Amino acid sequence: MDDRTGNLSEMGFTESDKHLSGLNGEAIGKILFKSSDVVLIVDRDDNIIDASFLSDELFQGGGRNWRGKSLREIITSESLEKVNELLDAARKGKANQARQVNHPLPQAEDLPVSYQAAKLNEKGNVVLFGRSEGQVANLQRRLMSSQLAMEREVTKLRNFENRYRAAFQLSQLPKIIVDAGSLRILDINTSATSILGKTYEKLENKRILSLFDDEGSSILHKLLLAAIDNQHQKDAVIRLMSGELVNIRIVTFRQDGHSLLLLFFSPTTEPTAIINDTVDSKILSLFK
Repeated sequence: MDDRTGNLSEMGFTESDKHLSGLNGEAIGKILFKSSDVVLIVDRDDNIIDASFLSDELFQGGGRNWRGKSLREIITSESLEKVNELLDAARKGKANQARQVNHPLPQAEDLPVSYQAAKLNEKGNVVLFGRSEGQVANLQRRLMSSQLAMEREVTKLRNFENRYRAAFQLSQLPKIIVDAGSLRILDINTSATSILGKTYEKLENKRILSLFDDEGSSILHKLLLAAIDNQHQKDAVIRLMSGELVNIRIVTFRQDGHSLLLLFFSPTTEPTAIINDTVDSKILSLFK
């Protein structure tokens, strides 16, 4: 089996003294400068005695003034323990994993930098070389912002749905929502279940035409087809199974790419009830 794991000593150079002994301080400095966004050299007291910056954001954000300062002055308090661990491991000659350290920047958010450390000499000097995680942090913030925005939109939709459900169910006029393709009932309010004499569970997903006798279902079928085809006639008087005559008016609308039909019922003794009810007029205006 291909083993791609190994410790830090196995993954480093095997003969660095042999191959790199000809490099002078200037050459090593150039290599570190090119390979890291920031390189800090600290003395045994953890004061910054030299620094180089490939990251303009870090340099302009305060790095130009770091030389001569204590390392602890340029990091956040939350990063202090991680820096101490890095420096202690480096001075003891131990391998260390990269640690994220945050630098407070004036008039900007803290900039995270991933540092590793290495012992520089027997005086206790240590070199810290880091990679800026600013772009990653920005992407994470943007992702978080997008997630929060999506959550707000979902909350708005849920609130709208709750308001719709309340208005739909509390309305005194019977209403049924029907799928235009299958003519099956998708939703029905309490007033409609009462007038039809059936529970919500028994009416949901049933074909609307099955709730009427032959004559009534024939009239309703023509009315539904006229509504689907956007023809002028969208209301009629139909007899229910109970024998009661009702006015039925149909409004077509679309939701999530599907054509739906909203059926309003009213007793024939109140032919104008559909448009006189304030709540129902507002609901109807949403679908026009």
